Amino acid sequence: MTKKGFYWLFQISGWGFLIFLGLLQEFQAENSIALRSLVQSLIIFCLGIGIGHLYRYFIIHRDWLSSNVVKAIPRIIFASIAIGTIFYGIEIIMVYVKETADIGGEKDTLSRFFGGRDENMSTSFVALRLTLAIINNALLFFIWSVIYFGYHFFERSRQQEIERLQWAASINETELNNLKAQLNPHFMFNAMNSIRALVEEDPILCKKAITQLSNLLRNTLQTGKRKVVLIEEEMKIVQDYLALEKIRYEERLNIEIQLEDGIEKCLVPPLLLQTLVENAIKHGVSTIRKGGTLRIVGVLKGDELHITIFNDGKYNPKPSQVEGIGLKNSIKRLEILYGDRGSIQISNVGNRVETRVIIPKEKINRL
Repeated sequence: MTKKGFYWLFQISGWGFLIFLGLLQEFQAENSIALRSLVQSLIIFCLGIGIGHLYRYFIIHRDWLSSNVVKAIPRIIFASIAIGTIFYGIEIIMVYVKETADIGGEKDTLSRFFGGRDENMSTSFVALRLTLAIINNALLFFIWSVIYFGYHFFERSRQQEIERLQWAASINETELNNLKAQLNPHFMFNAMNSIRALVEEDPILCKKAITQLSNLLRNTLQTGKRKVVLIEEEMKIVQDYLALEKIRYEERLNIEIQLEDGIEKCLVPPLLLQTLVENAIKHGVSTIRKGGTLRIVGVLKGDELHITIFNDGKYNPKPSQVEGIGLKNSIKRLEILYGDRGSIQISNVGNRVETRVIIPKEKINRL
């Protein structure tokens, strides 16, 4: 339902309920409802909706909805008293006209309205009756105001929360794009260094490496514009990169890949695994004279995706050591995308280094 439709539903049902209570009270007292009571109730029903609608127009015209709660409360109280007084004045006029027409006496009309005959009424009694009636009507419009303002304050608060989340998402999107833009030149620099090492050593292998690099760049361009990609797409980039490194290291680099069935349709940030594989070769296998083995294992554990990269070597982090751009970038991207649900854990297991990526299990519907 639209806001306008909800407003009219509230108006009609609210005033209708009050009129129903009044008629029910009369029926319990008299065991019947007079026709003129029905007419009077209909007039009050229309009058309440009309005055309420004019009050709403005044609120919007004076821009009260943009004020805070502290400013709104005294305005609501003052407006409720003013409208309650006006509403009661109109009720007096209605009773005066009705009673005058029935019994033809102005003096008797007023005495009936205030609860007795003029000569038996004191000024204090009339003032008390008048005050209580105005307070009763003011309370009615105060409740109306609280519901109306409360609804709009809630809507404004919700809209502000949505805007805050959109702003935060925009900031994260910008930062994520900056990280990916930072990662691509870093990746290209390392890949070109691998090829440069082959130029003089083995020109034929160098040509083959350039072909592998071409395949690698094509796959990178296809996936790099998205927040997340399928593991099977990410693994194409990883395999192209490993093929390039295999040309360079030859028998010094052994590769093993073991992915659980069904895992290929899960999602990971693009270039995340490639960056970690590159780290494993650069800081692990390449530092060992006889080379070593790089192994990639992917499994699902409950609602989490675990991808572990094993490489021969030793992980010796120093307190003063600054993380490389690739690892630092990867940790930051996981933080943006998954918060504390994503992590990268690096540890020594025997003579091997274990780099474990843990992220929430997400399927293809996020692409």
